[in-house]
Amino acid sequence: MREKASESRIVVVLLLMMVSFSVSGQAINDRIEHRIALTLDDPFLQSSTAKDQVQWNCISKKLTSACVTYHNDQWFTLAAPSTRTFFLNIRNQRCRRKWGIQIIVLEGDPCVTESYKLVTCIGYTAQSDIYVPLALDSGKSYLLNIDGFRGDECGFEISFASRAYGLPAVPVNQEQIQLEPVVNDSIVTLRWSLEDSLASRYSRLRVYQQQNNDKVSTLKTELSVLRNAYGKTGLDYQYTDTLHAGGYYHYFIYGNETDGTSTLLNATVIRFAPRVKHPYYRYDGTLNIQAAHSESVQLQFYNDATQELLFREMKQLVAGSNRFHFDLTTLYEKGVRTILVVVLGNELRQEHYINPVRVLAGYK
Repeated sequence: MREKASESRIVVVLLLMMVSFSVSGQAINDRIEHRIALTLDDPFLQSSTAKDQVQWNCISKKLTSACVTYHNDQWFTLAAPSTRTFFLNIRNQRCRRKWGIQIIVLEGDPCVTESYKLVTCIGYTAQSDIYVPLALDSGKSYLLNIDGFRGDECGFEISFASRAYGLPAVPVNQEQIQLEPVVNDSIVTLRWSLEDSLASRYSRLRVYQQQNNDKVSTLKTELSVLRNAYGKTGLDYQYTDTLHAGGYYHYFIYGNETDGTSTLLNATVIRFAPRVKHPYYRYDGTLNIQAAHSESVQLQFYNDATQELLFREMKQLVAGSNRFHFDLTTLYEKGVRTILVVVLGNELRQEHYINPVRVLAGYK
């Protein structure tokens, strides 16, 4: 029976996901009478503020004007099975103008604005996966209003849960830790330590990065809180990142508790300007010698323009074709453009001409 009930629950959730948008593309819960009930710990539900309209007789501007301005809202309802803190989780925001959604939670009767009591109001959210803690009373039903900030059209996924998912929509006050960023060219190293009294609260530490004006914080690494042989947690931590593009990089260190909630421990911002590498060149010369048999030869290098002897060098030839490369950069920089090479062996005498050729040596 339990298995069948579970299957029925999944079917209901899937149907809700399928019918949450009308044929016109407007969300079904655009009107309060069609509000969607979010059941505790059900899977995330997809929704969107696109094409939604405000049901003006069902909102209280007097109650919420200091927090939000309505543009394209929609309605949900929540019911707490017990008196405690629950979490509204929002993930995978996809906003056309990158402004995000607004969140209003009310206690009261639907569309009876004089009965409304404001539970929470968040006028702006980042595009990261976020959660909102809600201290709710058992047996009460709450109204949830989602609106696009400045009319932004946002697709998102939403759930009502007993555990938090993502980052706090309103960051909790920082509990200061000593954060030491060290930048060496494109390598960023963050170092910090946790006092035992602070570290005992957290099961994991998370490092997030946000680049330039991005609205999304990216989880870069997750670390377990370490304990030594004596059970102490006051140990040192380190995270190293490699930067590629220039700009400002914001790093956030969060402590994660067992219920999924996170506390911002410290943050830092790093400005990275990649060092511009310039190409450098050298001048090479190639000498090809045909030999009838193996022998040692002396190579004499002359400036063809002045007949000045530049240098000598010994080479071992093999029968057949012999190919040698020379770095002639120093000679080229001195103005030598054509070099006469005289090959002298026991039986071999040849003359060759080399013109230095510029080749890319690398970047520095």
